[in-house]
Amino acid sequence: PKMPTCADFDQMEKWEPIVRFYVCLSEVLSDLQLAVVPKVSDTFALQQCVHTPSSAGSLDGSYLSKPIVTITRPHQGVFGKQLRLMQAWAELREDRATEVISEMPPQVPFWSATCNLQPSRHRHTFEFINLALALAAISAFRFKQVFACPRPAAYWAGLQPMLPTPEHSALPSGHATEAFMAARVLSALNGNREGKLFEALMTQASRVAINRTVAGLHFPVDSLAGQKLGNSLAEFLLTQAGAYSTWDERKFFVKPNTNPDYLQRRPKKSYEASTKHLQSTAADQLKVCTPPAASAIQWLWCKALGEWQDYEK
Repeated sequence: PKMPTCADFDQMEKWEPIVRFYVCLSEVLSDLQLAVVPKVSDTFALQQCVHTPSSAGSLDGSYLSKPIVTITRPHQGVFGKQLRLMQAWAELREDRATEVISEMPPQVPFWSATCNLQPSRHRHTFEFINLALALAAISAFRFKQVFACPRPAAYWAGLQPMLPTPEHSALPSGHATEAFMAARVLSALNGNREGKLFEALMTQASRVAINRTVAGLHFPVDSLAGQKLGNSLAEFLLTQAGAYSTWDERKFFVKPNTNPDYLQRRPKKSYEASTKHLQSTAADQLKVCTPPAASAIQWLWCKALGEWQDYEK
């Protein structure tokens, strides 16, 4: 057989999907670091650390860190104040019981129905979504570990969650992180147009996040942190894929004595206004991917983007 050129990402087409998944996941995680923010209490930042060698082929050099998202653990009083809100939202359990159970991971059927995804037509799209969800889950668990926020059931025995309480901490909500990550990625594949599909994806992500509070598994503040994390990670991943030129750092902080919008009796349609889901500083999405790809993630993104060409007509 003819020996291909090293680091030729066009060879990716020959590998089975699980191999492409591991290659891309390793690539996207290689530069990520969770670090404590100096002089700021209970605050950690997920950041990209890029190594600049001192000379060609040298392992020596310097590291440049760029934050992706910075999260400050809320004061415990914030969680206590939201118990009344959770009690009110529990009244929706009878209406949303089937929905809550069906939203247990993975959430792929919901997005497939909204975007009319077909396994035979969108196989690379599914691969990219799986990559995005893996990044979202890994990042969320890193924050969950350092913050170690107790679940709502630990505060009040009368809450009685609809589902068994997961055996990990609360903030940030993994469901919210994954839901907004997927919504942003699918929106980018559709050209970042704020049309009916965009609104449907964002409303769906908000609904998934809200239902975790209805089920008694998450405080609303958990989902707000997850939304910040999911949106930030989506922009970071899309930057690595070549769809954006950069990402916007997000910061999550809740003042102990404030009463923000989410401390209301009933859930809103969405957690953020639709115009805030797409950052104005993000570059326009690439419409054409010119080979050869510069990375495994870029190769996979271009393949996924090609499956959405029918939507551009």
